[in-house]
Amino acid sequence: YYPYQSTYTQGSYSGINTIIATYPGNPDLKWEKTFVANVGVDFELFNRRLYGDVNVYDKRTKDLFVRKNLSLTSGFTALNINGGELSNKGVEVTLNYDIVRNNKVTWTVFGNFGYNKNNVEDLGGETSFEQGTELIKIGKPLGTHYEVRYGGVDAATGRPLYYTADGVLTTVYNASNRVQEFGTWEAPWKGGFGTSVKFGGFELSTLFSFQEGATKVDNLEFFLENPSFLAQGYNQSASLRQWQKPGDVASTGSPLYPFNFSSNLIHDASFVRLRDVTLSFAFPRSLISKSKLVTNAKFYVQGTNLFMWTHWRGRDPEAGATNINISEYPNPRAVTAGLNITF
Repeated sequence: YYPYQSTYTQGSYSGINTIIATYPGNPDLKWEKTFVANVGVDFELFNRRLYGDVNVYDKRTKDLFVRKNLSLTSGFTALNINGGELSNKGVEVTLNYDIVRNNKVTWTVFGNFGYNKNNVEDLGGETSFEQGTELIKIGKPLGTHYEVRYGGVDAATGRPLYYTADGVLTTVYNASNRVQEFGTWEAPWKGGFGTSVKFGGFELSTLFSFQEGATKVDNLEFFLENPSFLAQGYNQSASLRQWQKPGDVASTGSPLYPFNFSSNLIHDASFVRLRDVTLSFAFPRSLISKSKLVTNAKFYVQGTNLFMWTHWRGRDPEAGATNINISEYPNPRAVTAGLNITF
């Protein structure tokens, strides 16, 4: 494992080739450990028309790798150690219900959801680590956003406004005023639901997936709507809400003043997506039996990622990195057809 080893690079000093230590290595590194306590119940009711399971868990991961800051007198800035600890507590529920179940028709609805609450417990002597647009901090959930709070648009000048860490409005942007008050990219609620209907050789199934409670940074918005970049000339609905004259109460500032990274770019990334729709037909055995080679045959038409309901303004809240959306291609919508044959 790379952080276990000391590393060196080639350099020069006064025209003489040298070897320079770039990382001290840590031979005491060991595997991370996860401890899980779980209580679960499986159940069946109403002659197994309603069935499912409920699980409650408490998971703790210890000896996580963290970068421990070192004194500059050591010649290095940081060292990887086993010092992190993360807790995850939650519940997972799965439900299935056969609405109709007889020799001709089977109609089932199903769903599952999970709630997870995580918390950073220890960082090996450090109190926090900054990582891009988030701050990993003891006592906070993993993935908590760390930005300056946006204060809207100055009605007199059209300049963007920001809050200081003390809650004072100002037109001066200062990254030292960043706070952790804008949620996390890790959705606490996740799940899916759907239905399946079988009649004769036909089967129709649908699957929806969802997440609730996540927020994400829309980096694409920063480039498309910011006067600092040429893309701002692209037709944006934000331009319809732009400040034009003193006294305007607008959500988009004057094109004369660019804006900086702030909570204005953090949006709700919750969604419900129609993940899959499949219609299939299994050929009857009376027809297949005429062939000595084929034992089963099924024709199907399948659609994936057909629709999504979301307040997310970007392309796709699932695309790209977990905490920030840049300009990634969204999950493609696809319709396929096929024939499965078993010999």
